[in-house]
Amino acid sequence: PSIDTATAAASRKSLHRALEEFVREVFSGSEDETEAAAVQAAAGSMEVINTVFEAEARRPLNGLLRGQLPRAMLLQIQHLKVLLEEQVEYADQMLKRNDFSLQLMAVVPALLLGSGLLYLLRAAYQRLRTSSPRGPIEDI
Repeated sequence: PSIDTATAAASRKSLHRALEEFVREVFSGSEDETEAAAVQAAAGSMEVINTVFEAEARRPLNGLLRGQLPRAMLLQIQHLKVLLEEQVEYADQMLKRNDFSLQLMAVVPALLLGSGLLYLLRAAYQRLRTSSPRGPIEDI
């Protein structure tokens, strides 16, 4: 599978916006603490999401019906999606960097086989040439 760099970047930005929005709506703290948490969330920190998830998971039915558990779970899934896209993007970059090595690995055996055949043909020609004084063409 291949992924476009722009797609991965868009998913990352979308996650950061969703995290920041979630923190601003859910975080209970002073104005400065909320702003600091929102800045961390905009940078991709999942700390507040994990805290909310842990608190809501203690009372799963209440968290599902009246809490932020489904939203926290969706954000965690989106975070996993972003991580997966980043890993696929990294793997694509590695394959592109190793493309020459892979091509070289395919060519080297063919060159060895070709040079071996050339050596064998040359040795056979030399043997035929030295086997009779008339030359190899006349022997045929």
